[in-house]
Amino acid sequence: MPRRQGGGRARRRDRARSPPRNNQRVLRNRAAQNLREQRPERRQANVARGRANRVNEARAVADREHPAGNIPGAENLREQRPERRRANIARGRANEAQAVSEQEHLAGNIPGAEQEHPAGDIHALQREHPAERDPERQRGRKRPSEELEDLVDDTITNTEADVWCLGDSIMYWAGNRAAGTSKPTLKLNTTIAWLGVRGLHWHDFRHTVEYQVLFCNSPPKIIFIHLGGNDLSSLSILDIKDYIKKELSYMRDAFPDAVIIWVDILQRRIWKGATGGWVGIEQKRKRVNRIGRQLLKDVGNVDVIRTDIDAKTNFFRKDGVHLNDIGLEFFLYEIKQAIIKHL
Repeated sequence: MPRRQGGGRARRRDRARSPPRNNQRVLRNRAAQNLREQRPERRQANVARGRANRVNEARAVADREHPAGNIPGAENLREQRPERRRANIARGRANEAQAVSEQEHLAGNIPGAEQEHPAGDIHALQREHPAERDPERQRGRKRPSEELEDLVDDTITNTEADVWCLGDSIMYWAGNRAAGTSKPTLKLNTTIAWLGVRGLHWHDFRHTVEYQVLFCNSPPKIIFIHLGGNDLSSLSILDIKDYIKKELSYMRDAFPDAVIIWVDILQRRIWKGATGGWVGIEQKRKRVNRIGRQLLKDVGNVDVIRTDIDAKTNFFRKDGVHLNDIGLEFFLYEIKQAIIKHL
């Protein structure tokens, strides 16, 4: 049979057009490498997408509960109801009194206390705006009998709660937000005690919970702690670590069966009193959060909440420290999910 003309040339031409097997292997490896390099970007995109969804959900909750832009703390006070306007004025006076007390560093010397708290009842204002005091002198400090009575009265209402939310102004305003939107229990079948104190430091932490421990009829099942932001600009990392270690051990000894949940110290747009600038205080915040999470693991039966709230998100008030209504809804959502997880 005669040999077909041009068959060899056609096969060689086809082989020249198709890449060699080695080249195909190189292309596959290069494609896999590109996928590995794109994983962090895809992960960041997924995180950003999830954060946007949660932000939209929090904004929808805020709009639903406060229609027509009638949100507490809105700038246009003339369109608000008289009761809300008076509440905002009183809140502004209290904030001014807190600023003056922090500058003077004098416990009890709070200007405007007579107007805000008639009949000499200054102890409530002192609890809301604790003046900065020497940590060592606070250990074992005896309090006036009137202050003890006030604290006992406040404690009785919280001794049966299944969940305790302890901490600074972040937790305080979260409790106010929950109560102001008619969901003090976050619409869960449980009881929650909102025990946040504005201006709280770690050296005052035990004084805020010791009466709760003393008069506790039913121990809490879950304890949230968000504290330490006010200490970053005044204490060293070693001092903060020492306070956290002591207080967590105290809480574990007092409530051996409770789940203690550490809530990471949130970022701030403005750190008052910070000497190392925003970058320096931010690095210190991250390190303290790592220390707190590690110390918490040592006591056992714990959990950690790392929120997606940062200084870049529009979750803050004009002061750059406290959360606005949407930020508070976002924070409450994280608290709610943790309660559902552990109850």
